[in-house]
Amino acid sequence: MVFTGRLVDRVRPLRLFNGSDDPVTLVFDVEAVNKGEAARRQSVVTASSEGSCGIDAQKGRKYLVFADRVDGRLRSDLCGGTRQAGKPLAVPSAPGRPPTPGEDVEDSDDLALLFAVGAAIVGGLVVALLRLRRR
Repeated sequence: MVFTGRLVDRVRPLRLFNGSDDPVTLVFDVEAVNKGEAARRQSVVTASSEGSCGIDAQKGRKYLVFADRVDGRLRSDLCGGTRQAGKPLAVPSAPGRPPTPGEDVEDSDDLALLFAVGAAIVGGLVVALLRLRRR
């Protein structure tokens, strides 16, 4: 299910000791449904801490929520794509510059490094074999 909604409540069960993976229920006022069916006021369960992949949503902010139904309840986590509405999805990328359209994606610097490492290994083996022959 995918929907956009404003967080109106964050409900954490009362416990003597709380762990980062304890569940917390996020309650949203749903403004738009992109996929599936959502209630006007929709609850989604997540871990209570980002350290356990929980969603650190702030009351009053609007979110694009990606959730799956698990054991009859909607669940979501950091890896599912849920994010503040209007913000692009952050996708890690490789260091360096993006390729120019039409450019080959292989990076010649990587090939040069691979060739240099391979040559060093072969050179080291040749030296070791020559030393062994002299004995």
